[in-house]
Amino acid sequence: MKFTHEKKILEAIFEYFATTGVEIGDSKWASDTFKANNCTVTDDLFVKVPVDVAKKALSSIPSSFKWWNRAGDDYLDYGKKDKKYVIGDMRAPTYFSPETKKVEPASDKALLDSVALMNALPHVDVNGNLIATDNYHFDNAHVICNSNMPMMLGAGNYPAELENLIKMAIIVRGSREKLSEKPFIATCVSGLMLKWPNWLLEQIRLCAEYDIPMFASTMPVGGVSGPVTTPANILLGVGTTLFAMILAQLAKPGLPCVDMYHSTYMDQANGKVGGMPENYIGEDIRISMLNNLLGIPTVDGTTTCSNSLSFNQDAIFEITYNFRDSYLGLTAGVTDGYWGVGALETGIIYSPHALIFINELVDMAQKEMQPFEVNETTLPVDMVRRVKGGIYIAEEHTLENMNKVLWRGKYYHHGKVDHKLDIFDRLDNAYFEIMKEAKFDKLEKEKEDAIMKLAKEGYRLV
Repeated sequence: MKFTHEKKILEAIFEYFATTGVEIGDSKWASDTFKANNCTVTDDLFVKVPVDVAKKALSSIPSSFKWWNRAGDDYLDYGKKDKKYVIGDMRAPTYFSPETKKVEPASDKALLDSVALMNALPHVDVNGNLIATDNYHFDNAHVICNSNMPMMLGAGNYPAELENLIKMAIIVRGSREKLSEKPFIATCVSGLMLKWPNWLLEQIRLCAEYDIPMFASTMPVGGVSGPVTTPANILLGVGTTLFAMILAQLAKPGLPCVDMYHSTYMDQANGKVGGMPENYIGEDIRISMLNNLLGIPTVDGTTTCSNSLSFNQDAIFEITYNFRDSYLGLTAGVTDGYWGVGALETGIIYSPHALIFINELVDMAQKEMQPFEVNETTLPVDMVRRVKGGIYIAEEHTLENMNKVLWRGKYYHHGKVDHKLDIFDRLDNAYFEIMKEAKFDKLEKEKEDAIMKLAKEGYRLV
């Protein structure tokens, strides 16, 4: 794979950095960091980064990093190309309630239910703020106190919220040095289009200071807040995220950074944004290829998108279509993980049904994509010599191995359940069954009390 087109886009991005530059806020830390590395900061606060400086900075980003669990006894090797991790992060202001079957405002109860659900699902690897109540202090505290997974947690719009999150993480680890050694939290810093104001620059500074893995994100809407053509929309979006990563590397070479740029477009036919199946093929796979050229971990957000307002057959089609194409990216070694699982209406609505459905899809994909062994059991040459082109159904080999090699979905296949139930009905029933057994993975009481105290104090400041 030559990546010819992606190389041209990268060249255009580096030329843009060097000649036009990216706008920043009036941050002394950011200006000093750029100036100390031979970058130009103009009087109107545009930063021009020479091509060699940009390339050197991006080359210091680790191709993978250890993302620890809360206990510090296990980790994900994020960025390795042999597995895609599912990041349960989607900051939706509303959610599709399994109890009422209606879209309702986000609440603490809904967030806690989602934490318990993610703890129970075997193929969700990272626990995050699935529901944002606009109270990031308590949202983050609820996840930290109730899950042992690695965590993707939010910083909201204020640096104080990220600083408070870091303080909570230090309580868990016991010291700043131990958190730096085994980071279990990562955060998403989402920029404006080719513009990084002070409150976002401060979040980048905090990530660099405390060794917090940083997911750089933005989301231009092609044809609205971004160019309608794919190469130009990539220049705008990836140019924004790469700039943040360059600053982070100039401040702290080797800081884990991940490109979390999510492509989206407005459908001219109905005015809806995002969730179109063609997005992945048209742009997300190319973004992943571009990051692969740079050796930067990348995470795919289109995978689970749906424009549906509720979890229905339309949502199932869109999610399945996107997931199929996205998982094929694993064979090309270009994508490292999924985020936004459970997203409906372009991330405005969180659906636990969609989260369970994605868990099912991952189970299927991992089964189908895993390498197979070649041995006397998997390749019974003597049996084939004997039966040749005959019937194998009554062979002992078939009876012994059929259930071992065929994937049996819990929700795709009816099995013994009522045949009048469609897949939504089965997933809905599954939610309540799972939640009967779902549990919180509690933190020590002393640490939980200290974290909740921080959440209360931080909320009063906001």
